[in-house]
Amino acid sequence: MQGEPKWFNTRQDLENWREVGGEEAYKAAIQRLYEGRLIWITTGELAEGATGIEDATHRILTNTDMETQVVIRTQQELQADPNAYIFSRLGFTDGECRAILEV
Repeated sequence: MQGEPKWFNTRQDLENWREVGGEEAYKAAIQRLYEGRLIWITTGELAEGATGIEDATHRILTNTDMETQVVIRTQQELQADPNAYIFSRLGFTDGECRAILEV
């Protein structure tokens, strides 16, 4: 094998990569997977004339209903997905990831 694997299917795959690729490559892989945990969650529909919040962790989506031509504005928030690959498939916790990346 040459270079970083395309997929890590188990936590042991990451530990094996640590031995082969070194500590920095391991941390880079954890960082990449940890950053992939964030998803946009719809928190609600905005009333007509409401401004909503727009910043790094909030956005407003505007969609038009094709049948009625009504514009629908929804508020979304960037949140950690509890079913993210690094948590659900690889078995890491948020605290473990933070500890690995801080050291």
